[in-house]
Amino acid sequence: MELVIDPDVKAVAEFMQSKIEARKLIGVAESLRAVAPIIWAHYDQIPVRGIELLAEPLSLKAREHCSESRLVASESVPACLRAGDDSGAVAGNLPH
Repeated sequence: MELVIDPDVKAVAEFMQSKIEARKLIGVAESLRAVAPIIWAHYDQIPVRGIELLAEPLSLKAREHCSESRLVASESVPACLRAGDDSGAVAGNLPH
């Protein structure tokens, strides 16, 4: 699995971290979310996916490991959940 952050979101976060006291970062980000539509609503908007978790398809070996598990698919990317596991933990091609 791979965690991908939008480059513009990353740039803003790094800028904020370099200019704003650490204990104020979340409050500033939340306040910016509230005032952003007021400040920038007149511009055309493009959707931004701030952060995504990308999964790789299961390998044959991982599929065999999932033989006693429930095979599930999310947007055509299969993963397996252990039988009786309600935690939402996904087994598959996870980094070591």
